Amino acid sequence: MGLDILKMLTCASCGLVSLQAMAEGLPSLVINEFMASNDFAVEDFDVPGEFDDWFEIYNQGTVAVDMSGMYVTDDLAELDMWQLPDGIVIQPGEFLVFWADRQMEQGPMHVDFKLSAGGEEVVLVMPDAVTIIDQVVFGQQTTDFSKGRNPDGSEFWNYYILSTPGQTNADGIVDYRLYVNEIMPENISTLEDPDQPGDFPDWIELYNASDETIDLGGLTLSNDESMPDMHVIPDGLVLPPFEYTIFILDGSPRQGPTHVGFTLEATRDFIGVFDPEGEIISSHQWTRAVPADVSLARVPDATTTWITLTQPTPGSENILPSAGEYDAIRINEVMARNESTIEDPDEPHAFEDWIEIHNTGEKALDLSGLFLTDNPGVPDKWAFPPRTTIKPGGFLVIWADDDPEQGPLHTNFKLSSSGETVAMYLSDAVTVVDSMPFAQQFNDISYGLVENDSTLNYAFMSVPTPGQPNSSSTSIIVLPEWTAGPEFDGFEIVFQEPNELGFDDSGRLWAGDVDDMNMKIFDVDGSLIGKVGGMGSDPGNFILAPTGKSGPEAIRYDGNGRMFVVDRGGDRVNVYDSQTFEVIGSYQPIGVTLIDPTGLAIDSQGLIYIADQGNDQIHRLLYTGNDLKWLSTFQPDNNGSPVLNKTETLALDESRDILYASSETNHTVEAYQLSSGAYLGVNVTEQQSEPPGSSQPGEDQTYKLEPGRVGKDVEGVCVMPSRDILLISDEENGRINIHSLCGDDIFNPDNAYGWMGSFGSLGTDPGQLLSADGIAADDTLQLIAVADQANARIQAFSVQSINIPINLSTCPGDLDGNSRVDGKDLATLLGQWNWMAPPPPAEGEVVDPDVYFNIADINRSGNVDGTDLAIILGFWGDCPCQVTE
Repeated sequence: MGLDILKMLTCASCGLVSLQAMAEGLPSLVINEFMASNDFAVEDFDVPGEFDDWFEIYNQGTVAVDMSGMYVTDDLAELDMWQLPDGIVIQPGEFLVFWADRQMEQGPMHVDFKLSAGGEEVVLVMPDAVTIIDQVVFGQQTTDFSKGRNPDGSEFWNYYILSTPGQTNADGIVDYRLYVNEIMPENISTLEDPDQPGDFPDWIELYNASDETIDLGGLTLSNDESMPDMHVIPDGLVLPPFEYTIFILDGSPRQGPTHVGFTLEATRDFIGVFDPEGEIISSHQWTRAVPADVSLARVPDATTTWITLTQPTPGSENILPSAGEYDAIRINEVMARNESTIEDPDEPHAFEDWIEIHNTGEKALDLSGLFLTDNPGVPDKWAFPPRTTIKPGGFLVIWADDDPEQGPLHTNFKLSSSGETVAMYLSDAVTVVDSMPFAQQFNDISYGLVENDSTLNYAFMSVPTPGQPNSSSTSIIVLPEWTAGPEFDGFEIVFQEPNELGFDDSGRLWAGDVDDMNMKIFDVDGSLIGKVGGMGSDPGNFILAPTGKSGPEAIRYDGNGRMFVVDRGGDRVNVYDSQTFEVIGSYQPIGVTLIDPTGLAIDSQGLIYIADQGNDQIHRLLYTGNDLKWLSTFQPDNNGSPVLNKTETLALDESRDILYASSETNHTVEAYQLSSGAYLGVNVTEQQSEPPGSSQPGEDQTYKLEPGRVGKDVEGVCVMPSRDILLISDEENGRINIHSLCGDDIFNPDNAYGWMGSFGSLGTDPGQLLSADGIAADDTLQLIAVADQANARIQAFSVQSINIPINLSTCPGDLDGNSRVDGKDLATLLGQWNWMAPPPPAEGEVVDPDVYFNIADINRSGNVDGTDLAIILGFWGDCPCQVTE
């Protein structure tokens, strides 16, 4: 399998390449020559008067090879397309010709497929129908021209006017290593016409990537592929090895030998250099407008990767721009729900989304040709127009209104108020200048960078400042509080003791109230939209236990439209429809008796883990749709491991096979292997009860807030997979501790158990927590909700507003965003194999630019090929976990 993938990769990424059998034991056979469009060039050896497609096999080895049972095919997805009959033996140095005519009755050398002149592959396969001996992938072919290796069996190919089927290949048409290397379709000031001072015409650069001088005389240039001879390069022009030459495309060939009789269109066009027979040597086509004084260039030279250069390099090496020169550029502030803050200057009475760019440096910067996007998967979505500069310390407001015709600073996209990422790229559409991810946004509240204590942090701003410095006095870090609500069902909903929280699949927050014995349901904007439960024994209600330990205790979504909630007093689990809020049922597990259940977690397979506090056990359960069935009991042995002691809350990190359990008695969060129950370690412990030099426990506030430790109660534990973090509520100290799940520090007390920081403090102001109880996180909204029980409220914090480093697990090839490059990503890529961007639209045709994007086109080359496969294989496995400020 590895050899096959390597061959696919090399052939797809190199255009037309044939790999010789390199693994030990494979025969030394190569596909040596072929003709995919045979009108009158080569007559069928077996049937005079017929002119069929053909390919030639060459034995470059020293022993005869029996080809009986081998396969040939023109489709990599069907390696067993045609099996060669018995008796075909190829001698050392011999050439055998096979006719691709689907007329097998004509003889054993006739196969069951034809070749496509438009391009495809020819593959020779071992009798196992798996192992590829050799393959050739080719593009558009010219009628009555063959293509063959020169010399035989080598990796170098020539076109042949006089084909040589069954014979050694002679010298064919020159295989030029000549490239259209850089293109300037709208020259305003970059390169002056040397023969006409003051003029700045279009130009192209040709590059000789070979070690031999190329005679350009007789070659042609054209901006129309169907008319290759629009301009014939005069005799006498030569290009030395590894040198560049410039042709002036001004429509005035009489001015000199390097002046061409046509011009280019910046909006979309084509340029090609052709051989004397009209075959393309090198070309490029563009379908999006290129800004003035911005060139299209291969970087590096002579490769297949095209980028735009804001600093063109005519006559010299094309160099990838450096992000360093734009280090001073910041995406400084965005507003995705502009209802009344600032009016669009180009459309009165319109209030559009906007993005503010800030130059923090001491010199003006030209942004022309750089890209701005709201989708990193389409980095070149909108280009800054020509002569867009931003002065030192200046601000530039861009209107994200999807109305580019309104003016040069209006983009072709809008912002999503539910959250997305705004990013700025260099002209290569690869290198990131800056980016700003944001979550749910709110009316007339902007989001941006605010400086506090000399540190830049993301924050919401109640007073937006487009075109001006952001003020820390305008920032808020807390989204609307969920406290007292409106009239509902005839009485006012007021939180008494909010405790447990959970998000459903729509980003709605389900909040338990242990005093009211019910749950309130809030929409993403903080508005109350429903309630479920109440005191009683009916299904969906909560039973009051004699011990007083009652009410909704854990709230989790199962991924299938259901919310599961522990009814602690009833020793059962209530299940609700997450969309209608209707009760599905209340269940006591079959096969085990719960005593004082508390924590609950649900894995991606639907298995339910429930903390049975009365028995100091954790059970695995299965919901069948009609009942809960006991599967097994998760009870670590006591061989050096702490006994489960009054487990309060459960959380899962499936990617690392870990279950986290907070202990009410031990005042710890303990980690166990999810699959086996083996104890792994403690990843947070209680602060020491009595700080040094103190006679009263907890008297020293500095010691009380020791990094990585908690007060006496750990009420909430939550894993946030998108950030690779563990959130732990420290009730006594009124804060949320954040621990990194990257690396091994999560179990290392010397490094504070991977502690990254905390947010919240004791108090009643917004953002403060008088007590931190239940906690929930939503990966889509990037929100962290905390039950502030003593303040009778719930507060929601934006992840980007928290003043701590945040983990990110990303790498090229992770197509589904699960922080792994795995078989799913490979399947996605192979499902899109050979995808190519559609042809450019006709003049005046409106086409969605996203049709030119394919997620499997990782390197954004315009087609899904071996280079993308190489990226997948190169990053196989878990994405590296990084910490970013």
